[in-house]
This record gives sequence, C-alpha cells and structure tokens, in this order.
Amino acid sequence: MTAPNNVEQMGDDQMQTRIDKLEAQHVIDLARIAELEAERVITQNEVANLEVGLSTARRIGMAMDVVMARHVVTDQAAFELLRRKSLGCNRRIRDLAEDVILTGTLDGN
Repeated sequence: MTAPNNVEQMGDDQMQTRIDKLEAQHVIDLARIAELEAERVITQNEVANLEVGLSTARRIGMAMDVVMARHVVTDQAAFELLRRKSLGCNRRIRDLAEDVILTGTLDGN
C-alpha cells in the first residue's frame, strides 16, 4: 500500500505515523552526527551546521504539513507554494516556515 500524498486522504493515525517517522529519523541523524564528531571526521563547526540544517528541514516539513492541510494539496505542491511565497516576499523559506507554523496560514506572511 502506498502512502497518500495529501492530507485529505491521510487519517490521524497516518499523520501521527508520519510525524513519528520524521522524529525517529531526526534522532538517528543526530546520533550519526555525534559519531562523526567523535571519530573526528567532522569539526564542531560542521556539527553545528548539520544540526541547524536538520532543524530547518524539520521545521519546513512542519510548515508543509500546515499548507497541505489548509490548501488540500500534495507535499510537492505545498513546498512549491512555500517557495513561491518566499521568493515573492523576499524572505528565506525557513523564516517563512516559522511564521506558517506559528500562524497556521501561508496567507499574510
């Protein structure tokens, strides 16, 4: 069975499963970053950059979920809406994503 691509088709259990998978992957990614740092494969500065990148990606994903629910669109369409809005208002997508998470809407940001 393939996973649905829009929120209209996705039940609460499926949405929670998606969130749980994202959180589990985040933990795995952080553990791998710690391993690389311990092995001195990457520097502390690179660790900080990776952690910011992971956090940013997760927040953008959360904003995409909001857009998907509000506009009943696929994840790809939600990202495209965020990207266009970001370009249109000359803001970084990560900053726009924070506003979307806080306000629950893409409009007015």
